Amino acid sequence: MDDLPLLKDIHLPDPVGAFIFGYGCWLFVAILCLILVLRFVYTKTRRYKTLKLFNQIQKNQIGDVAKISLMLKRACLIKHKKQAVLFGKPWIDFLKEKTQQQLKPNLAEILISAPYMPQDKNIKKQDFEQIKKFAQNFLEKIL
Repeated sequence: MDDLPLLKDIHLPDPVGAFIFGYGCWLFVAILCLILVLRFVYTKTRRYKTLKLFNQIQKNQIGDVAKISLMLKRACLIKHKKQAVLFGKPWIDFLKEKTQQQLKPNLAEILISAPYMPQDKNIKKQDFEQIKKFAQNFLEKIL
């Protein structure tokens, strides 16, 4: 018996459609894009909240300088974990390096020792504003 006429002719394959990858690949790309967008939003929200909390500090008391010092440490934990454990002069040197801004030695001493001083002690308004400006500059660069 001759089965040769029953065979189909050799032909080219169908052209590739618009969806080159399978649906799973497109779903993976969509999830990846969603994660990137959420990370961007989270980073901007974290920066906004930190600067908002920072701007609420208005009193020129040692307690508020201690809050500023704590906020600087917490912000440093985000990108510079090894430097967040520094204290004293190395900590101030790290802050100065990141901001490229100088801080008077007496103000640096206040910033270092503020968490360990009586919290209701007042400092000069001008000194408080310089410490706050220095810290704000650091927060804007690191966040």
